[in-house]
Amino acid sequence: MKKVAVLFCICALFVGVLAACGNGGTAEGGIDGIETFTVLALGGLSYDRADMDCPIGQRLSEITGVRLVYEFPVGDWTEKLALVIASGDYPDIIAHEGTSMSQLVEVGALVPLRERIENTTYLSALLGDQIGRLAFSIDDPEFYGFGGTTVISEPRPDAYWGVSFAVQFSALEYAGYPMITTLQDFEDVIANYIASNPEINGQPALGLSLVAADGWRWKISVTNPSFLASGLPDDGEWFINPETFQATSHYRNPEAREYFRWLNHMNNIGLLDPESFTQSYDAYQAKVSSGRVIGLIDALWQYDIARLQAISQFGYNRDYMGFPVLLDPENTIWSSARSSGFVNAGGYSITTAATNVDRIVDFFDFIASEEGMILRGWGIEDEHYTIEDGIMVRKPWVVEQRADMVTALEFRRETGIGKFAGWAMFTPGFGFTLSNGQLLDDFCDQESFDNNHPAALDALNAYGIRGFNMLFPPSSAIPSSPWGAAWTLPIGQSEETRVIVQLAEDATLRNVARAVLADPVDFDTEWDNFMAELDAINVQLVEEEVTALVYERMRMWGYR
Repeated sequence: MKKVAVLFCICALFVGVLAACGNGGTAEGGIDGIETFTVLALGGLSYDRADMDCPIGQRLSEITGVRLVYEFPVGDWTEKLALVIASGDYPDIIAHEGTSMSQLVEVGALVPLRERIENTTYLSALLGDQIGRLAFSIDDPEFYGFGGTTVISEPRPDAYWGVSFAVQFSALEYAGYPMITTLQDFEDVIANYIASNPEINGQPALGLSLVAADGWRWKISVTNPSFLASGLPDDGEWFINPETFQATSHYRNPEAREYFRWLNHMNNIGLLDPESFTQSYDAYQAKVSSGRVIGLIDALWQYDIARLQAISQFGYNRDYMGFPVLLDPENTIWSSARSSGFVNAGGYSITTAATNVDRIVDFFDFIASEEGMILRGWGIEDEHYTIEDGIMVRKPWVVEQRADMVTALEFRRETGIGKFAGWAMFTPGFGFTLSNGQLLDDFCDQESFDNNHPAALDALNAYGIRGFNMLFPPSSAIPSSPWGAAWTLPIGQSEETRVIVQLAEDATLRNVARAVLADPVDFDTEWDNFMAELDAINVQLVEEEVTALVYERMRMWGYR
């Protein structure tokens, strides 16, 4: 899934720590009239991107009278959701993951919000003619949440936050900055560097490490890259035929088999971290922060904090540069940037346990206002920036600490500037112009180029580009999708298909691990067993449901 567009980009919404969901999820009166609302975070929300105990978070609370405090489930979010539904002990707000909205709508746990959202001042203006996409279904056009993606989907030109095949600058420099377009290119750069640098910082160098044993993260690091390397866009676990709109499991595609055959080869030659299928996310981050992992196949938002820690401890050359690697670059295009428009997926919903729904809606409405956007992205006037001739100018210390990757993480945590910018559904996206003519995201081409650290500048100059995103095809080069993205569909409409979805995910992770870790002569047998198991659990029934949902969404959006 493209958690990088929903969360992170799908993922980086602002989050605090919650001791307990507690008290039926009711809002309790806070100090000085500030109400505290509890949020159950089911998806990939990050505390480092969210804690409100910072100047920006505190100012948000002062202005709105709202403080959000989060609970993070330990382990599988589906188990936590099942317990919450069974007990009826709901938080005030749910931050969604997967099919959680469908399940909560089914039991009547979410507050209908259509009238309230349509009557907001700023959120309704931000969504504009796409506001109708918040409708749950044709049969039930209510709004049960605030959506989960930006209205403008073009990424920033200076960075690439999605999944890529990333290589440390140290290895790129050693190889002479080659263009990396194929799996073989990626493998060669890593193998050659490790051959000459078997130890890094006193520990064995790791060629490639993945994270496959911690909740949903295996999709980002292990399985999503298989369809991206095939030139397919992100429709989650499904391939949607662009001509017939029929859905099938993308693992059935022959390209998926070849991608995982390559991972099997990487394991066989010792370049794949043997703990990739057993390590926790924390263990994975610790390895990345140690500076000894040369290659990653992951979304930048998933390893961002770890790479900043590596930079601060071991230098800029332990940072990474991502590449759009393809199985067949001559005949396919990296399609991660396909435009899906605004879609009703992920994001936040208010539960029936909340006692002050209007105040929560007003809070999110403020977040979507220009004042709220400036506060989150620029900070507090006179403290973080000044106004000169009607133009916001960041203070020198802010520019310096924000640009320096050694201090950027701590700066973000301590000030809150940029910490809440990942609130996708309340942020227009890159390219949004404020009323004074400035860009909301002020990483303009020259500034972003100048602010790169030395290792990054060397690479950018070597490749003849001014921003890391420039290696990746823009959304304008990829056909847009009339159904948005299939991973945002409410898949699991019945108990039967929900069970099959879970069985299919369990079978996928188990069989992919077996195939990748098998002796190469046994790979095809393991993969055939995987395909047979998908048939045995009747994944075709879910494929038919996804196909029907694709058609329904296109009708809802006026495409058919």
